[in-house]
Amino acid sequence: MYRVSNEEVNAAQVKYKKNYPEFKPFNLTGANAMHIMRNLRVLLSTQNGSDTDDYSIEDNNKVEKYLSDVPADSKVLILGTGTGRELLVSKDLGHDAVGTTFGSRNVYFGINYLGLDEKELLECPNEALPFMCETFDVVAGFQVFEHTLAPLLFILEQTRVLKTGGLLMLEWPPAKLFTMGDNPHHQVCFTPGQASALFDKAGLVDVKLYYDDMTPIPEDDMWRGDQDKMLCIEGTKAPTAQPYIRACRLL
Repeated sequence: MYRVSNEEVNAAQVKYKKNYPEFKPFNLTGANAMHIMRNLRVLLSTQNGSDTDDYSIEDNNKVEKYLSDVPADSKVLILGTGTGRELLVSKDLGHDAVGTTFGSRNVYFGINYLGLDEKELLECPNEALPFMCETFDVVAGFQVFEHTLAPLLFILEQTRVLKTGGLLMLEWPPAKLFTMGDNPHHQVCFTPGQASALFDKAGLVDVKLYYDDMTPIPEDDMWRGDQDKMLCIEGTKAPTAQPYIRACRLL
């Protein structure tokens, strides 16, 4: 069986680096890109239900709970808002609110029954938003984070459309509350630690983790997936980031 010691590896690298070849950055071939695109398109279609995603708006609803302190006239993006009723709450708070959804019947209902404008409720993937960079003061997603097929790309896309200093806020369920294998819509119910690591990678700062009752998540619970409460995270878009993050934000 092949074996090599750490000393042998280091010696080989010292010798090799005396004649380093020119570095060639990795680049997807057209065929690779098309393969990924086709698979992603198929998987995204599992998120696009044929029915409406219409939910009641009760006292202490998520928009009022998390966004009441956001100043009036702020530009707010609410991800995965179904028929768009959350947008009506945000607008009542004085926000310039826009939402994304999946499902053409959600859009039809939001426009024709709730009176939303076609520019306020858009059907699009949250990994490819139809907005310019630095557009929103706040991006919020309630029960959306667990749906993403590409977590880091998802968060990078939210930071791209956030203004510098803007807030990204997400609430999602712990894995304990769902049978992941039986639900095609849910990909990963992240632990608080996993979510925090993704926010760090995406260049978000002042990251806070808390339960939906607004109590902080203890350090000992950061990597647990069996909590009994909804999980929340927020972070602020920093003015500087690693080069690969800056490149993604400009795509």
